[in-house]
Amino acid sequence: MDDALASPAARVRTARSAGGTVAFLGITALALVAVGTSVTGVALTVMYHVERHLSFVRAFPHNLLLAVCLAAAGALVLRRDRRHGAGWVLLLVGAAFGIIGLANVLGNLRDLHVPAGDAVSFRLRKILYAVAAFTKDGGLALLPLWFPARLLPGRLRQITVAAVCTAYLAYLTPFVWYCLHAPDEHWQAAEHHPLWGQLGALIVWMSRTMAAAFTVGLALRIRHCQGLARRQLGVLLICFGVYWAVSITDMLGQQFFHVRNPAWLDFATSGPTVLGLALMSASALARDDLTKHDRMLRRLLVIVGLGIGLFASYRALFAVGQALYHGEPATSAAFAAALSVLALRPLAALLWRAVDWLFYGRRAGPYQAVRTLAGQLRERSNADEVAESVCRTVVERLGLPMALLKAYTRNGQHLLAHVGHGSPDMVLCELPLWHHGELVGELAVACRPGYTGLDGTDRSVLEALSDQVAPVVAGLRLREELRASRERVVTAREEERRRLRRDLHDGMGPALAGIRLRLETAALHLGADSAATELIGQAVEQTAATLRDVRRITDDLRPTEVDDLGLSAALEQLASRLSGPQTRITVAVPAQLPALPAATEVAAYRIVAEALTNVVKHANADRAELRVRTEGSWLELDVVDNGAGIAVSASTTGIGCRSMTERAEEIGGQCTIAPASSGGTAVRVRLPSQLP
Repeated sequence: MDDALASPAARVRTARSAGGTVAFLGITALALVAVGTSVTGVALTVMYHVERHLSFVRAFPHNLLLAVCLAAAGALVLRRDRRHGAGWVLLLVGAAFGIIGLANVLGNLRDLHVPAGDAVSFRLRKILYAVAAFTKDGGLALLPLWFPARLLPGRLRQITVAAVCTAYLAYLTPFVWYCLHAPDEHWQAAEHHPLWGQLGALIVWMSRTMAAAFTVGLALRIRHCQGLARRQLGVLLICFGVYWAVSITDMLGQQFFHVRNPAWLDFATSGPTVLGLALMSASALARDDLTKHDRMLRRLLVIVGLGIGLFASYRALFAVGQALYHGEPATSAAFAAALSVLALRPLAALLWRAVDWLFYGRRAGPYQAVRTLAGQLRERSNADEVAESVCRTVVERLGLPMALLKAYTRNGQHLLAHVGHGSPDMVLCELPLWHHGELVGELAVACRPGYTGLDGTDRSVLEALSDQVAPVVAGLRLREELRASRERVVTAREEERRRLRRDLHDGMGPALAGIRLRLETAALHLGADSAATELIGQAVEQTAATLRDVRRITDDLRPTEVDDLGLSAALEQLASRLSGPQTRITVAVPAQLPALPAATEVAAYRIVAEALTNVVKHANADRAELRVRTEGSWLELDVVDNGAGIAVSASTTGIGCRSMTERAEEIGGQCTIAPASSGGTAVRVRLPSQLP
């Protein structure tokens, strides 16, 4: 009864709570398997001094170390999102590595005739090893599906995972049954059941085929990524490709040449590549950057890389020495040790640069970032592009989400450029820009998601860039102040012209017309024989000439059509007057535009008149379109034709084009003239609908 009366929201909360409990138990169980097998394996290896009797490669339980690292990475991902498939894959693979490592340790103990090696029956050991091996291969092959590269859409990814699990279950179910009834530990499926053995080979190759396909997919997808995501995907691609390349060559060698890869090669490649996969997955899926604990992680990576690299080089050089000195171990060891020591310093420098690139990308070198900015500023001729170039350099070189540049003018702060996208939860860090002891502006950057400040490397690069940017901002500030002053002058001029035209048109014009009419009336009353008639006639002619001059002056002050009809109707009339049989002009203008400043009305009308005149005279177009719209605090006009187009040089050097650009810029607007996407020419104008 209570369940029936429970609200849907309560049932949803109960289901979520139960799902969270199950997920927590699953994470705990897998983590305990990975850690428990690792601790047990290491304890048995140390307890029975396996390293004294076997080679280092065999005795060192590196699979157990990988198990702990993978489990930790999976737990880190699932801590953020318990439904994330990559976290569960990392945990499963970590538990599989732990079982495989413990099985190897037990095998070493059995070879040394230690009773502890038989603590687990051969049947159970064979079953666990097979299940763990398939889990490891399948999990590592499917790992890129949950990486941000998104190789497959959600539905197809689910189908792929289900198909792999079904294939493994179909093979392992009879395998478990046969293992439980195996007569001795030497029983092999391929020997007793040839068809089933061939099926096993296909199942083994399934994961390797998928891995090869996903490697190609990652290589293609990396071209569409930038910044940190590109570096993370690049490291994942390298680790993933190396791991599966070694595995595939080992399988090919076994099937066609009946040889296996040397143990040291597997040791030297599987460790770093799997650790790289775990680190990249955790960093990309659980964090947006690696720099919060960069010092510890960088040193750890360099130390681990040096250790594994020196061991691998020593083993390779030792093998070369054995071949050169005909099996002299002491000489070969001395030869390998000497060359390894000589390679230590350059290898450490190379690893450090590689790790710096992984963490910081191109921002590891402040001088290079400053040099790049200087080169870009030298190539920019347009002042508007300079500020954007500064912000773009900061975003691209440092991998920050957003950067904006402000100038402090007499009229307050002025935004010069804004590059990137920020979210409300991002923290903004502001760096003041000083020039000759005066605060001229600021450079504001958004910290990476989840961070409350900039790290040392970011701050040092930004401080170096700020010293170069401050003189640029000082110049841009003067330019903005000059532009604002010019806008005020133009606005005042056009408003005064509008007032003068209204006064002349509505005041002096009718007054002069009235005087002329009275003079003509007076001449009629005096008669033709009167001496004053001639004088009155001269006064009438002078009055008419003055009236014509007043009308000419008023027409020159502002377009008559704009004041008489309004901007919308004036533009429609202009297009109708210029439209003809050779060039048809269509108009899309709102019936009623908001109240606009006089400077904006004049600039809009003059620019459209020049653009349409160019279409009719020079474009050889049979169709043109005028579009007018308001967007926020802007009036936008587009004149697009289907004519012969315009050369890039003509768009900046032509008198008409230059006049349109200057009219727009003098009131704080923009005018761009460029080839249209569908052919012809497009004139795009953006004018402020509100002026200071």
